[in-house]
Amino acid sequence: MLGKKKEKPLDIKIKVAIIGAIGLVVAYAVSSPLTNTAYIDRPIVDISLGTGETLPLEELQYDGTNYYVEMVMKNRGNGDGKITVTIIGENTDVSFIKNGPYQDFTQLNFVVFPDPESRTSKFYVKPHQEAEKFTIRLTAEKKSDASYFQELNLFIPTELTYEKSASKYFIKDMR
Repeated sequence: MLGKKKEKPLDIKIKVAIIGAIGLVVAYAVSSPLTNTAYIDRPIVDISLGTGETLPLEELQYDGTNYYVEMVMKNRGNGDGKITVTIIGENTDVSFIKNGPYQDFTQLNFVVFPDPESRTSKFYVKPHQEAEKFTIRLTAEKKSDASYFQELNLFIPTELTYEKSASKYFIKDMR
């Protein structure tokens, strides 16, 4: 009967040698100086709505035209941190732009440069008419083009609830 000639299976020693060689290449790549340097130079970004000392202020900040909240960011690492920050409002609209557009959520990309000092950035809030209380939430995530080794830490408070008293808003709850 004419047919295909049956191929001999690869010898087990050849298979083990191939798998071992692939393992060595992967091990070298993982422990290479380039990978080690990327880890050592990684960004370590911390972000929060408070510092534990000075922020957030008890009374909602007002610049004469708009209400605003300051968030705090710091990069304790050695490389540039690339993050996307999202602010979500409940009973309020929010914007990173002073005069809007205001929506129930807003997003902005940030590059956080290495610096041992914390930096603040504002976002604006516009409480809904007749709102006696409103809540804002901060979330953040690594951008897709961020360093593989980038570390992102969200610290409490990431949520603030304000309540109206007379014509001003004061912090009622922090989480």
